[in-house]
Amino acid sequence: MVNLCTISDGNFLTKGLSLYESLLSTSSNFTLHYLLTDDSHESVKKYENEKLKFYSYKDVCESNSTLNQLKESQDLSNTIGQNAYKDFKKNYTWELRAKKMINSL
Repeated sequence: MVNLCTISDGNFLTKGLSLYESLLSTSSNFTLHYLLTDDSHESVKKYENEKLKFYSYKDVCESNSTLNQLKESQDLSNTIGQNAYKDFKKNYTWELRAKKMINSL
């Protein structure tokens, strides 16, 4: 079972549902977890099934103390973001991937 996630507001919901349909056409061994950042969560619940789960940003943030800390502390958010960016630049750029591929030849 593969768990995938995506995030958008209601304006991009059709693209998210297209992603879901595309996944369905290639595999049945997945669950797509869809986080909605606006109030569209209730209107899409009718589409939810075992392969497509919707989550409300508000509900997720209110029930998670770590996310609340991030929301309340700009310094902590910035530090985590900067560390993630440094990790990405150090380990996951296309340039590094190309070098690894060339070195393996």
